[in-house]
Amino acid sequence: MKYTSKSLKDTEKIAREFGKSLKGNEIICLVGDLGAGKTTFTKYLLSSLGVEEDVLSPTFILRSDHKSKKGMVYHFDWYRMDNKEDLLGVDFFDTLYDGIVIIEWADKYIRILDDYKKIVINFEGKDNIRYIDIIR
Repeated sequence: MKYTSKSLKDTEKIAREFGKSLKGNEIICLVGDLGAGKTTFTKYLLSSLGVEEDVLSPTFILRSDHKSKKGMVYHFDWYRMDNKEDLLGVDFFDTLYDGIVIIEWADKYIRILDDYKKIVINFEGKDNIRYIDIIR
């Protein structure tokens, strides 16, 4: 599915609609340049799943966990990961199929995953337009 977001409201609507399709035990891979809106999309997605606390980018902590109405959500940021062994340090493999796993900067190691939904976010800076492709 291809979407165009011209505002935060549009992005919220797209993320909430996508959230309705989730059943649990899924891997969501977010791909896009710095500032594309991966964390913003994740924030709206988690809100649609009933997560009430603030959702921040886990860039420096690498992982944050949230309880949702569809089970646990594990939010990872692979931006600072230097190698696949770093995934062991944040217990990444222990979370697979134990809830919803959301990975920002997933393109770094996406080849190690078998089954996932991929969300690619591109943007045009001058008009702040985001192009969101959801690949199932």
